[in-house]
Amino acid sequence: MLTLRNADACYGAAQALHQVSLSAGPGDVLALAGRNGAGKSTALKVLAGHLALRSGTLEFDGKTLANPTPEMMSHLGVAYVPEDRQVFPSLSVRENLVISTVAHPRPRGGWTIDRVFELFPRLKERRRAFGQELSGGEQQMLAIGRALLCQPRLLLLDEPTEGLAPVVVAAVVEAIREIVAEKAGIIIVEQNFTVPEALATSFSVMDTGRIAWNGTKAEYMENRRDVMSLLSGLGSDAQPQPT
Repeated sequence: MLTLRNADACYGAAQALHQVSLSAGPGDVLALAGRNGAGKSTALKVLAGHLALRSGTLEFDGKTLANPTPEMMSHLGVAYVPEDRQVFPSLSVRENLVISTVAHPRPRGGWTIDRVFELFPRLKERRRAFGQELSGGEQQMLAIGRALLCQPRLLLLDEPTEGLAPVVVAAVVEAIREIVAEKAGIIIVEQNFTVPEALATSFSVMDTGRIAWNGTKAEYMENRRDVMSLLSGLGSDAQPQPT
């Protein structure tokens, strides 16, 4: 579905990604791990069309995308839930959701507001509340629900459980399972490693804008202690490992 090959990306003169390659297909859950500043969120921004490549390619369904934009990626079926959620504070829960339905007409069998309310019953209870009145967990549910109404084939999640109570984390994890059951792919950046361990089919560890390790879920479980040791030792002196 979506493949990033040998990507370099910059913020001004500062290079943020170095030869990064990632891919995810239908039903895949790729977990990006690494310390703060490792390049994980930057990689998601590139995949969502929010940050241009300096070199390398971004491919969707085997076709190279020239100068991808957020609008292009959204219409292809890539939905992005940023770390700050970006809920509209002066709109109600329902109004936040309606905006996505207007921009992305529903195909037969696709996501609807009613289905989002079934996935997150708390949002139905709070449907008339304004975005600024929601708790962090409610905002996260709303951000994910809004992304689902874009009818995604691939969902990009940046720290979806950060700062949330355990009961809300459990609700988000179960929602992700249901999304994957719909054969959508997911790329998730998550500091709470119990979440990707429960969900991921593959893992990539990033450090200083590079891929330091990647592998399947089975390879990760076989080498879990070494991967955890690598994560704890990452920093400016760490050397990327062959991928």
